[in-house]
Amino acid sequence: MKKVEKFLKLSIVFFIFFVLFLALFIPFEEIKAFDWPEGLTIKPAKTEVSLLADEDFSGLVRLINNQPIDLFVEVKVEDLSIWDGLQEIYPLSLVDNYSPQDFIKPAYNSFYIKAQEEFVLPVDISLPDFLPAGSYYGVLMFSVTSANQPSSQAKVITRLGSVFLIRLEGNNIKEEGRIINLSLYDSKKITTELPQYFEVVFKNTGNVHLNPAGRIEIFRFGQLIGEVPVGIFPAYPGLDNRIKVLWSSPLQSDFSKIGFYQANLRMYLGYGNEYQEFKTFFIVMPKTILIPILIILSFIFLGLFFKLFSRLFKN
Repeated sequence: MKKVEKFLKLSIVFFIFFVLFLALFIPFEEIKAFDWPEGLTIKPAKTEVSLLADEDFSGLVRLINNQPIDLFVEVKVEDLSIWDGLQEIYPLSLVDNYSPQDFIKPAYNSFYIKAQEEFVLPVDISLPDFLPAGSYYGVLMFSVTSANQPSSQAKVITRLGSVFLIRLEGNNIKEEGRIINLSLYDSKKITTELPQYFEVVFKNTGNVHLNPAGRIEIFRFGQLIGEVPVGIFPAYPGLDNRIKVLWSSPLQSDFSKIGFYQANLRMYLGYGNEYQEFKTFFIVMPKTILIPILIILSFIFLGLFFKLFSRLFKN
């Protein structure tokens, strides 16, 4: 009976160890890019404005119809929503008496754009006096449909937006932020494929949006094999701002991909002359090489297991 118990315990230990060993090398899923509709082009997609308390702003948004049909466009001002990696949040949802509809004023609420032509939409911004210094946001949302679509048919509506980032200057402006993480996009430390994306997480601890930017250098066994820029991106106050960075690896063969990697990020924090560096490490073991190694190790473990098993019954 004792020999059977020992056998069962060894079997459980072996099974757990083997499963954990394999789990380290589960490949991450491929991230597919999202394609935006090409029927309407909006310029600019983002407008940044810095205003004093008694200052107004007038700007223009150009909408270019790239299709061979006339388009009907409806305009609505909405709150800016941000995906923080876990949920959709509204940065200014807790600000009292605030609504972007109160200060972002498009000249028209709807209009037509003829085929292959453009429409210029004037936009005025005027902040109310009661708002404290800081950042305020809004989005011009354009709902686009075909101008000649019969009313009896179901409408296909395309929604596109132009973001407005307004900075209200004052004595209480606080510019502060830092990198809190750099990782592979799926957060794995051991993977069977070279990463397509890195993820940078930037924490804005001030009260105005920042525009950080930087560069990631990738090393394999200490040798530089590539670098990728981290383009300027808006970092909103109080949030863990996440940016996905695409990397096209120069390594082609599976054998050349094996290794211990280090990624070094150097980033301008978006204010003054403040910079920060951040590092991460990961291991790459391609499946074409990993599988034979696992098979060999499996035979070794099985041999050791049966050797221990035979000794138990001899005793």
